[in-house]
Amino acid sequence: MTVDIDSELMDEIKPELVEALRADLMGGLLRAFNWMDQCLQKNIAARGWEALSRTESQIMVYVAQGTRSPVEIARALGLSPQAINQASKPLIKRGLIRLEPDPLDGRRKLIFPAESGVSIGIDAAEIIAGMEQELAKRLGGKQLDALRGCLAEHWGDLPEIPPAK
Repeated sequence: MTVDIDSELMDEIKPELVEALRADLMGGLLRAFNWMDQCLQKNIAARGWEALSRTESQIMVYVAQGTRSPVEIARALGLSPQAINQASKPLIKRGLIRLEPDPLDGRRKLIFPAESGVSIGIDAAEIIAGMEQELAKRLGGKQLDALRGCLAEHWGDLPEIPPAK
């Protein structure tokens, strides 16, 4: 998919970069993420669950994948640990997650799915599987497998990109 570029920006962009921006990988990834998140939220609500904020939804994904440390979740989401603690409070109140002391460091807490968190996780897994089936129909199975493979790769440390000359 290509995108239109703001005409005011066009004057500032070097011509060789225009096509790269039109096929914008980052924009495509963000659109794909939004599609996945909105589809998940729509279908979770259709199953009777109260809506989750985007941050709450992301916390639940990391917890479901086995990440227990609020600090690790914060790092993964580019947020402060305090923001994760704040976003976790409604999830705790709704019985989706629970905090337990870290057995290795009594000053820390770890996040675990609570009983309702397991239930919403099962629903979410079913919905995600259905979304992937739909994407396989829309994009083709090989395309979806290629996308999945690219996203599963470790992309390495963040590179330093020098300014264009």
